[in-house]
Amino acid sequence: MNNRQAFWIVWSPTGPTNPSRRHESASDAERESVRLARTHAGSEFYVMKSESVAKRTDVSVEYLRDESEMPF
Repeated sequence: MNNRQAFWIVWSPTGPTNPSRRHESASDAERESVRLARTHAGSEFYVMKSESVAKRTDVSVEYLRDESEMPF
């Protein structure tokens, strides 16, 4: 069962840092983008929604020698 919820971020291609806050709704993110645009004249702020997540959940080991052999 997936209990993850979509979230929104505000991103600026010319900003000095990566987004650091998740917004729970598009309207919250839009308000933040307007606030940032007022503070940083000439910069663009995009509201972006998460659509999917990828996660590696396993690791495999491949043995290159016969397990009955001594390693040295």
